Amino acid sequence: MNNDDIILLSDVDKTQIRERLLKLPKLDIFNVSDTIYQEVDVARKCIPDEILRVLFSFRKRSNQEGRLIIRNLPIDSNLPKTPELGEISTEKQTYISEYILLLFASLLGDPISYSDEKEGALIQNVCPVKGCEEKQENSGSYNLSFHTESGLHPFKPDYLGLFCLKANHEKDAATRTSSIRNCLRQLPSSAIELLREKLFKLKAPSSFKKHELFETTVAILSGNILDPDLLIDFALMEGLTEQAQWALECIFNELEKQSVGHVLLPGDLLLIDNRKSVHGRTFFKPRYDGNDRWLQRILVTKEFHKTAAGRSVEGHTYHPLYVENVRNG
Repeated sequence: MNNDDIILLSDVDKTQIRERLLKLPKLDIFNVSDTIYQEVDVARKCIPDEILRVLFSFRKRSNQEGRLIIRNLPIDSNLPKTPELGEISTEKQTYISEYILLLFASLLGDPISYSDEKEGALIQNVCPVKGCEEKQENSGSYNLSFHTESGLHPFKPDYLGLFCLKANHEKDAATRTSSIRNCLRQLPSSAIELLREKLFKLKAPSSFKKHELFETTVAILSGNILDPDLLIDFALMEGLTEQAQWALECIFNELEKQSVGHVLLPGDLLLIDNRKSVHGRTFFKPRYDGNDRWLQRILVTKEFHKTAAGRSVEGHTYHPLYVENVRNG
């Protein structure tokens, strides 16, 4: 372990995890059965005790940075071309990367998805898409602003995982994170007071269907005064008053100052506490040659049973936003 938030897996442990995951059945990420979840839970024993302890601690209290990086995990031996449209690859015939995400997600909670986004796929591809370079979503390649994942949704994830299958050619696409725990004490008290009020309009991300129809008013900080939760999206949020906009700029500047970037390489898994840390990405230039940057993403909720009203019975995919809007009046 290099420091409190980066774990380097040994080659022996890497081989052990690979061999265990190769024994798991074929996977359909649009329809993951209870049997698959059970098999994943049983497979946890292939993870070294030291890493399990860190993950259980991260689930309970997170850490100062609100992120955890695990390096040198196994990936699929023969990867196909990076999906051109970020779609599920029909050419990918093995499931090591998908099972890595399911395995580590199971240690933090339960995986979820949204019917509005990526067709409800439980594990999603994050790839540059030609013509979408400037979009503030995972198909883009320009600077991606700091944001809370799915912040507008009433059932936003508690954690997200990003697993790297392919780095970009120049290996300069850095995934950036910044934690409220590192910048809270630097904020003016008057800004904190404003940030705890519902003075900020938030729009739905363009990755959601019919995104232009949805917006809500939120507070940026909530919960414990000394250790608040953070909900923010610099590309999709604005203050409703001049004072609120000033407070938004204050927290933006502090999060930028405290930000850290990591270039994810094949076999790197980044876990983010979506309540304490925001994330974004630096600019990179895709070549659209079949070997561009390719990450996979999973979203996780910590208290699955408490969000049952937003899902079908025993399902992991939440209803569309327009259903939630009607249901919540």
